[in-house]
Amino acid sequence: MPMHALFLAGWWPTKEYPLNGVFIREHAESISNFSKVTAVYLRSVNKSKSWFDFPSTIKQETIVINENLEVLIIDVDLKIRKFGVLEKQLTRLISQIIKRYEITKPINLIHINVLTTLLNTIVVKRSNQFNLPIVITEHSSFYHTEIFQLPKDEIEIKKLELIKLLNMPKVKFLLPVSVQLGNVLIENYLVPSNKIKNIPNVANDVFLSNYIVNNSKTSSIVIFAAAIWNPPKNPILFFELLVLLKQKKFDLYKLLKINWAGEGIQIREVKQFVNEKLKDLNITFFGFLTKTEIAYQMSCADFLVHPTDAENLPCIIIEGLCSGLPILSSKVNGNLELIDDSNGLLYEAKNLIDFYEKFMEMISNINKFDKAKIAVNSRGKYNSLAIGKQIVDVYSKTI
Repeated sequence: MPMHALFLAGWWPTKEYPLNGVFIREHAESISNFSKVTAVYLRSVNKSKSWFDFPSTIKQETIVINENLEVLIIDVDLKIRKFGVLEKQLTRLISQIIKRYEITKPINLIHINVLTTLLNTIVVKRSNQFNLPIVITEHSSFYHTEIFQLPKDEIEIKKLELIKLLNMPKVKFLLPVSVQLGNVLIENYLVPSNKIKNIPNVANDVFLSNYIVNNSKTSSIVIFAAAIWNPPKNPILFFELLVLLKQKKFDLYKLLKINWAGEGIQIREVKQFVNEKLKDLNITFFGFLTKTEIAYQMSCADFLVHPTDAENLPCIIIEGLCSGLPILSSKVNGNLELIDDSNGLLYEAKNLIDFYEKFMEMISNINKFDKAKIAVNSRGKYNSLAIGKQIVDVYSKTI
């Protein structure tokens, strides 16, 4: 049976926010190798200023990615927020999209990506109205991290809400990107283990090319980092490590070349820290880089550092491994599924001394890692075709 997935994206990259949900788009692209995909992203819900928008106006922008993948970007201008108006409007919108394809290419299933976003919560809540099986891919650390940042009296309420949604009859499979997140869903949210299928994130094709990995004999040690620098990332811990290194081993400190990419709310603090305490550090702040530019920087690096206090299955680590880079990151969540003695080192999160010791161990053993083997092993696991096939195999069991 020809497959056509209505792919509801909790996050999606746009011109305004090009880094937002890139990994979700890459999942959609991987599926489009095997199936028709219509992706929908609710970009904004704004309070309407026009008296003529009653009760709301829904605007759609269509983007064609390839012959099997189109994206509908949705903006809602809402005049009335009460009485469930928004929920009814969005439910009607999804019904209309499903009906649009009834004759030509009927939609077989709904694929939710990140349940905890507004549109996706509404669709699962009202799933009986659509009469389609639902698959949920979960990337969010909300289940094991952000939920505990809610006020105490709200945590149990939110947890019960999620248990109900995750176990709705129309939800046939959950596809957490890491085994650890899958275990959280089973243990804390009562999802039956036979509904869990762990499918990881995708490495963009640019990281599967045969870039020449840095084998230069220069004395510099090139370290690369890239992320959206928002919590739970912890970049300051890395720079505190460099302060310690400068005090203890200044000659080694002077050999470092730090290439730092990405944006986020923590970047200002990082730059201020460097300006005050590490003025002589050889560092370049690149800001936003494209995937192709990141792949090039990885080809020039000796290893990747990824300081963070929580993760699911970070794409930057997957991309680094596919580029043949050893990884230095924290011993949290999905990182333990990606990194072992053959391809990197893990430090105890938030522990400066352990981070420093693992950093020194990485420097001492950098030439002992088999970079070609790291790349070959990772490319086979995380390429787009491999991930897309796993997802479509789940589809075939669902429809």
